[in-house]
Amino acid sequence: STKFDKLLTGTYTIKVKNVKTECESALGTVVVPAIPPSPVLASVAQENPKCYGDPGSISFSISNAPDGNNYVIKYQGGQFTNVKITGGKATVVAYAGDYNIITIEANGCISEEKVNVTITQPSVIAITEKITEIDLKSKKKGEISITISGGTQFAGINPYQIQWSTG
Repeated sequence: STKFDKLLTGTYTIKVKNVKTECESALGTVVVPAIPPSPVLASVAQENPKCYGDPGSISFSISNAPDGNNYVIKYQGGQFTNVKITGGKATVVAYAGDYNIITIEANGCISEEKVNVTITQPSVIAITEKITEIDLKSKKKGEISITISGGTQFAGINPYQIQWSTG
């Protein structure tokens, strides 16, 4: 057995000759294919969910991975399957949690970047009420005061709309 190392991409011909008998083989052709480039996770961005319990998303810019194929993007402890790349971009649905050591495989190669993303979920919207009873002696009317907390906060803006119903 003979081994030829460090061949470049291209087409090679080969012929074998028995030096004792002078017999020769037919001319053969060997094609050394180009080694495809490794995929690259060029950029990663996450969008956190707006409401408690809803999913967020992770968007990827990927190079060296052909469009249209269904890829698997792996992370420590799981994977996103059937990921479609269009125009070098892909987005996956992701629930709250840590997605560490994200990689993608394409062209038989695994991306060298090890990306980490955290999807943060807003807290549950909570209502705390304070009830002041009606005082019949002083004829003071009762009242209910409510405090709202949680949810997605916006700097300087009260994002809550309260709907009141009598029953």
